[in-house]
Amino acid sequence: MAFKGIHWRELAEHWGIRRETREITDGIVFPETIKKKITVNAKVVIFEIDDEDELIAEKIKQYIWNYFDMEDAKLDEQIKRDMKDFLCALCKDKYHNTQMYEALVNVDEDYTFIKWFTHNLESMWT
Repeated sequence: MAFKGIHWRELAEHWGIRRETREITDGIVFPETIKKKITVNAKVVIFEIDDEDELIAEKIKQYIWNYFDMEDAKLDEQIKRDMKDFLCALCKDKYHNTQMYEALVNVDEDYTFIKWFTHNLESMWT
């Protein structure tokens, strides 16, 4: 797929990630939510995300980390290629300062690449 570099949701579309719905009874449909765990002041906080953009972003992050082999510290080559292709497309927009994304494309070590990519995902749009 040729990415346009317009918005990080292009990755979700490419990988088939979307917000699911579930039917409870008699046609009553509820949109998917997802739980997220963060640490705040040394305390673990678990909260439920129901905002669609936040939910999709979290699912993308989980998807990426699921393709990272902790034992070998390697990311699946196709997932990494998709991520770097998206970043390259994003960097073509001259309106924004893209130096950080250009540098991220050149990071070879997979763990560092994933960590920075997922941490900055929501700011990847033009």
